[in-house]
Amino acid sequence: MKTLLYFENAKQLAISGIGRALRHQKKALTLVGIDYTLDPKDTFDIAHINTIFTKSYRLLKRCHRTHIPAIVHGHSTLEDFKNSFKGYKLMSLYFNHQLLKVYKSADLIITPTVYSKKLIDNYHLGTKVIPISNGIDLAEYAEDEKKVKAFKDFFKITDEKVVIGIGLLFARKGIQSGLAIWPTL
Repeated sequence: MKTLLYFENAKQLAISGIGRALRHQKKALTLVGIDYTLDPKDTFDIAHINTIFTKSYRLLKRCHRTHIPAIVHGHSTLEDFKNSFKGYKLMSLYFNHQLLKVYKSADLIITPTVYSKKLIDNYHLGTKVIPISNGIDLAEYAEDEKKVKAFKDFFKITDEKVVIGIGLLFARKGIQSGLAIWPTL
């Protein structure tokens, strides 16, 4: 079996969460011994499409014509896009239509969270949606005394307890700004 991991505009997305998902997907397939390609012109038995743009939709339609199953990764939701940057309203004319068109055409949608699964289920697309965490590489978060010392030195921390969260606080991620307590540095 060979899987196509497809990321339209991969270079532009490399530093985003979707770009990190590519690294995780490549590693996961390698760990279980499944061959993969990043080239849609290559041969493959199943497609895992991670973006919703025009070329992604054309690839999805090609998969259907050639009877290749196509999974679409539900990285994005209408709710996530809303208020995510200045000018989102103008872009939403394209984005909302494209997102629904791609998701509706998928054989299966995988979402990174139960939260995004619930949102996509509410679009009533008729496509099965299952949540599978993108996961994290725990080794990246292993304790490292040098890094702990550098962090404490930088923030002038002595014996205080410190709680660190990973990620950005956005209402679109289900976190309301009133819930966040920001320390004064």
